[in-house]
Amino acid sequence: NFTVAHLAFIQDFLNEKIHRNESRDEFYYSLESMLMYCAFNGIPCTAANFISFESPMYGRCYTFNAKRKNR
Repeated sequence: NFTVAHLAFIQDFLNEKIHRNESRDEFYYSLESMLMYCAFNGIPCTAANFISFESPMYGRCYTFNAKRKNR
């Protein structure tokens, strides 16, 4: 169980990583490790069809078909 003290420690740790311009990728799951199956309008899709962004509330998030990476 997380306590308020745990949450404050994690927040301080991540803020320090941000201020040092250090990557936080090692603390996030990759989309490839989470995406089991994807189809849109009957057409298969992959992790390449998603754009990642960081949310201050939810951490690493992914948006489908937000911007074409292939073009």
